[in-house]
Amino acid sequence: ERSPSARPRSSWVLACTHVEGLTAGQLAELRSAVRDIHVTQMPMMLGRLHQNQFEALVKAAERPKLATFISRAHGRLEADPDGTAVLLTNVSPSNNPLYVDDYEVLPGQT
Repeated sequence: ERSPSARPRSSWVLACTHVEGLTAGQLAELRSAVRDIHVTQMPMMLGRLHQNQFEALVKAAERPKLATFISRAHGRLEADPDGTAVLLTNVSPSNNPLYVDDYEVLPGQT
């Protein structure tokens, strides 16, 4: 069993592919440090409290109200037992949406 600070067996990067208010070209022009979240440990919490990329993306889109759609603690990443996939659980206490591709992950769902 992995400890809470265990390193993932392989390198995972969460890449932002869409930001409301930015074209695909504008998003591509942003530094990778703003677009990407490197998974450095498992489990890993996602949200405004844990990564500053969300604030930077909202600022780039010039839409400050978008920040209200990202919870301080929005999701939790965990590796599956064999370490070949990442599981994402919506832990947001609010009704803020969480999507993986086009699939909505409801609060409490993985």
